[in-house]
Amino acid sequence: MSARSIAIRDLVLLSVSCAASAVVGLLVPFVGIPIAALALALISMRFNAWTGAVVAVIAALAAVLAIGQPLQVIALLPALLIAGPWATVALKRRPALQVLAVTVAVLFVSAIAVDVVAGALQHMDLAHYRIAEVVLLKKTMLASVAPSVTAAQAKAAVDLVGTTWLQLWPAIYFMINGLTALLSIKAVAWAGRRAGAGTAVFPPVADLDLNGNWAWPVIGGLALMAAAMFIHQPDGWVYATGYNLVLISRCVLFFQGVGTFAALYRKAGVGRVTRGIGYVFLTLSELVVPVVSLLGLVDLFVNLRKLPRDGAGAPRSVEGGAGSV
Repeated sequence: MSARSIAIRDLVLLSVSCAASAVVGLLVPFVGIPIAALALALISMRFNAWTGAVVAVIAALAAVLAIGQPLQVIALLPALLIAGPWATVALKRRPALQVLAVTVAVLFVSAIAVDVVAGALQHMDLAHYRIAEVVLLKKTMLASVAPSVTAAQAKAAVDLVGTTWLQLWPAIYFMINGLTALLSIKAVAWAGRRAGAGTAVFPPVADLDLNGNWAWPVIGGLALMAAAMFIHQPDGWVYATGYNLVLISRCVLFFQGVGTFAALYRKAGVGRVTRGIGYVFLTLSELVVPVVSLLGLVDLFVNLRKLPRDGAGAPRSVEGGAGSV
């Protein structure tokens, strides 16, 4: 078999893998999109970024046609392009954390754009579209309630779910797309490292240092929540906006806090297995009480690890810049 035929075979196999993963990505973004991004990164490195972009377009169209949701191409296509060929090129020039930040922003905006277009097609703005979505969700849940549950219990549970989704969907979107982007960039960086492409990699967790400006969303969110309580509108959009800002910032600052603990583990010479168990407990504790993210917020100001903060973030790795975001 000639080298050309082998290259064509590999291109076809990677393209099929990308399309199949894109279908999964429509259902579970943080599983399918990173796998598709890995396939696109391999195509972009072996051939070129333009070939990767063409495969991304074909894979996105094939996936939305297969699942029968054409509007999802608004979110899927940018996700594949930004997490695949663009990230492959960007990681050779920019720090990994900066590439991650751009990827999260594009995925987040694209996901909202789907809802905006879907609402416009039904002659509704985003707010009314979300309300109609919650009404439909409540009807669906009430129709599937178990016979052992009383009507009052069912209504209370359904109202709680509906209110939570109505108020917190921006933060939920950010969490899903943030995890998707994180796994995608790690996959592309891994492929670049294996291929010796000189792509940037994420800094070690113990050296992760975020930009101090991340304190402002926390301050702004708390101020909005306080203002909503002051005007006696705890259920209004002002409180919801502030709460979403705090939740989003909490997700980001959690990694800053984990970095502080990781530095302590490294200093104490803790083994890899023990560190892994420690990270699991930190995550579980954060779900109950925001201790880790609060530590991350303190570290932004106090610099508990005494990391260099000269505008360059953590020290640059051999394979690329660590950067800061």
